[in-house]
Amino acid sequence: MSLYHMYVAAFGPPEALIFRGNHLLFTLTLVFLLYPMKPGGGIGWRIADAVFIAASWAFVLHIYLNYEYVTNRIIYIDDLTLLDLRRERHQDAAEEQCHDDDDHRHFDQGETLG
Repeated sequence: MSLYHMYVAAFGPPEALIFRGNHLLFTLTLVFLLYPMKPGGGIGWRIADAVFIAASWAFVLHIYLNYEYVTNRIIYIDDLTLLDLRRERHQDAAEEQCHDDDDHRHFDQGETLG
């Protein structure tokens, strides 16, 4: 990581999203290597650590591979992908749950729904 920072100091930082992704990649890899799930555990625990390292790399690589899309997408104008639709459904469900909670809170306080 220090070599990366020396490179950045010499040649300038990349875009903020890439720069943050690089730090996340370094940090998550070091965390899972230095602090395994069960220190001194068997091969099964090491495999679980490797799965978490691979998953963290996959998240960061997703940002790298879809960088243009992430930075240039215009909400409500560009066509939606399956991932966008899934994210939108999740947000709608969360908002509906929030409104339901508000309705129950008002009802519990003796107000009428309307």
